[in-house]
Amino acid sequence: MAKGRADIVKKYGTIIGRNKYSQPRRAYVYSKYKDGKYYSDCSSSIAATFKAMGHPIRYGGSTLPNTVGMYHSTDLVDVPVKIKNGVIQNPEVLQTCDVLLFAGTDKSRSGAGYVGHVEMVGEITARSETQRVSESAKADRDGRIENSSAAPVGKVWLYGHGSGNPKRHEMNAYCKQRYGSKTSTKVGNKGLIKVRRHVDFADADGWVDTHLGERELKKGCTGLDVRALQAALIAHGFDVGPDGADGDFGANTEKAVKAYQAAANLPVTGVADKATISSIGGALQIPDLNRPGRPTGRLEIPSGDFNLGAQAATGGNTSATDGPALEVIGESVNLRSGPGAEYSILKVVHKGERLVQVNASPAGATEGGPKGPTSAEDAQGAPQARSCGPANAGTEPTGWMPLVRLRRACWASAKYAVREGDRIKITGGTVNIRSGPGEEYRVVDTVNKGATFAPVDAADWRPVKVGKTVLWIKADYVREV
Repeated sequence: MAKGRADIVKKYGTIIGRNKYSQPRRAYVYSKYKDGKYYSDCSSSIAATFKAMGHPIRYGGSTLPNTVGMYHSTDLVDVPVKIKNGVIQNPEVLQTCDVLLFAGTDKSRSGAGYVGHVEMVGEITARSETQRVSESAKADRDGRIENSSAAPVGKVWLYGHGSGNPKRHEMNAYCKQRYGSKTSTKVGNKGLIKVRRHVDFADADGWVDTHLGERELKKGCTGLDVRALQAALIAHGFDVGPDGADGDFGANTEKAVKAYQAAANLPVTGVADKATISSIGGALQIPDLNRPGRPTGRLEIPSGDFNLGAQAATGGNTSATDGPALEVIGESVNLRSGPGAEYSILKVVHKGERLVQVNASPAGATEGGPKGPTSAEDAQGAPQARSCGPANAGTEPTGWMPLVRLRRACWASAKYAVREGDRIKITGGTVNIRSGPGEEYRVVDTVNKGATFAPVDAADWRPVKVGKTVLWIKADYVREV
């Protein structure tokens, strides 16, 4: 059973000061070598820990990749950090177990940012109230406005294994030190290149995994906590716009927040402050978002697949992927990001509403074609995918292959993917992963040749078109019309 981020940090803590540095013996992170000692290097110490806790980092058929593998692995997504002079300017977006990739000296690694070292976020300490007040006063003196939506970050501590034994470093000091170390590569130093996060702890769009209630939410904010707020508003019957709980706090969400605040006798500001979030959460009895073994920051409305709400699904323009219409027969039913109760609730529909079912085998799909495009492509292709909807019961879709990516059901062209055992393998050079089975759906990710994914198990669920994405509804609660 997969463990949570706290378990990964705790596990890594057992090798700090214990393991010896060795690349030839890098696999002996948690098992003793024949001399009775433990060994690792920077990348194996992190990859082995993730693997031991049920969250492997895969690349090139290995679950113990080097830093180049971590740079390219599709099990990791980039975190939107702002780096200036080697230092992260927005540490509030970090969470424990984020992976920091640093440049090295190897000129042959130009295709991976000249990466040469990796560290993991082990601890994040809270900024003290004294610090906060002092910084706020300084911001006032400088004529700046303090970012009130930022999480209160104090110091960030990294866990990593350079030479010697695995150690604990204060992030800013370590980043400055590496940035000051000059090299002859095009980067010119050993500074921070990027930060990556395991997909098991990231949102489908790579958003910051911020807990609902950690910050004020207002127009312009994005993230899992915004999505949780929107789901709560929907469950209360407030319309957040045609895109539903999309994690983007726009004008429609602001309007919904104001409407809720007015109904709840709260100051009508359009800003979801602590009082507003507490009111919404208390009414819905939001469960503990930090419980181990689950992704955090996601609102799980606790009453199964029938929840109150007033957000209708709309199909948009018809296309080759549109199947027969469905009518909702349940009173209030969740639409999810994948075919199962473990996926996120993104909309709620009601009895009598009509939905456009997605046909996973679009007309005009062609067989054959090149297997190795050099640029991002997703043309329809050979029949290789498993069934994913009622229109294809007992058959194989000819054009698009449903797979699990970033904790949601996504689609790849069957022309550039193949089923191998219990995995789907990408055979094209660089291939788009889309939110639905067709080129009219939005691209949610781009992956490289050799990447593998779990197939979608869609038994008892139906894919339906909502704007430029596909959501899933339990088959028991709809009928064809």
